[in-house]
Amino acid sequence: MFIGEKGRSYLSFFQLMPKLIDDVNYQDINISKFNLEEPIRDYNVEALKYYHQFNNACLGKDRCTTPFSYASRLTETILLGVFAGRFPNQTLH
Repeated sequence: MFIGEKGRSYLSFFQLMPKLIDDVNYQDINISKFNLEEPIRDYNVEALKYYHQFNNACLGKDRCTTPFSYASRLTETILLGVFAGRFPNQTLH
């Protein structure tokens, strides 16, 4: 979620376009000026691909498109940002 002077923008985690939150209401954002493609909206099909790919990788039959060596570093960076946001203007050790 991004917080600005005119409201907040919420970016969904999976296959949805961003929303603007004005007070308590969600509003669609006109994204045509940003040259973004519409996401694939078939969650049942797309989610299964990731689920099966992960399971097949665990069984040694396939590889994940985002292996642990990449995903672990990305997750660590995001979690550090979450921690920093909970303790503004403080030095963390």
